[in-house]
Amino acid sequence: MDETQVVPPFLARVQPGTPAKNSPSQRSPKFLQLDVNNVKFQLGDVPALKKTITLTNTSGLRIAWRIRANAPTRYVVNPACGFLTSNEAQTLMIELMEPAKYSDRHKFIVQAIEAKDDEKDRRKIWEDSRATQLDKIQCVRVLTSGLTMTPLSTTSIDASSSASGTSTGTTASSTTSGTSLASTDSIGSSASTTESTGSLSSTGSTISDWGDKITELTNQAKTLLESKNKNSKQMVELVNQVKRVEVELDRSAQEYATLNSRFSELTNDIAQLEKKSKQLDEDLKALNKEKEFIMK
Repeated sequence: MDETQVVPPFLARVQPGTPAKNSPSQRSPKFLQLDVNNVKFQLGDVPALKKTITLTNTSGLRIAWRIRANAPTRYVVNPACGFLTSNEAQTLMIELMEPAKYSDRHKFIVQAIEAKDDEKDRRKIWEDSRATQLDKIQCVRVLTSGLTMTPLSTTSIDASSSASGTSTGTTASSTTSGTSLASTDSIGSSASTTESTGSLSSTGSTISDWGDKITELTNQAKTLLESKNKNSKQMVELVNQVKRVEVELDRSAQEYATLNSRFSELTNDIAQLEKKSKQLDEDLKALNKEKEFIMK
């Protein structure tokens, strides 16, 4: 591997026992700062998840930045590159398209490099040789982590089981007390048992109501997520259209430059032909004058 090639930190393979390179010439500069270095996704049965990262230019220079991922087909990042002036901030939207295929190996790297005021083409900046020099580019690694959601239905079932266990314990205690007491206390024991049964029925009714509400909220959430998924797909289509337009614009610019160069060449050829034509006219006039002089 060429030593000048920039390898993202999360892709680099360091052999055990290899000493770290801390020479001052390869020390990474500090251009920007991130508000988070670990993006946490709340995983669940959803079509897509979104998180944000804010970049802040902490240097006094104009910089160019870009973000790269080791799983680019799983994420949509908008915007994915740009410029930042001194103390300017930019918020990035990171969207995980298929949470079911998430892996904790997914990582991002944010790169920043100094950009002069007259540099407008991001592609030329990152294709330049200075983008391969570690002492001129800053690389910030962003990790990801997935948090599993606890279903609400499980919590409701646990609460129902706890309530049923408590009511059953109360009933058993009342029955045991009624058996050990004299027959004159049987009326009080029956009343206690009836009260426990009523409490259990009330608890069951409450759990049923909560179950209906949870079902209703779940349906509403699914409807909202479907709408959000459609909007996300539309946004992806728009981004793809913009990219296609950018490609067409680049192609048109190249064709325009070629035609302009050809036009300049033709203009020069026409000017040379006009100059030669004038010279021929002058020579022809001179020959006519000599002919007239000879005829006389």
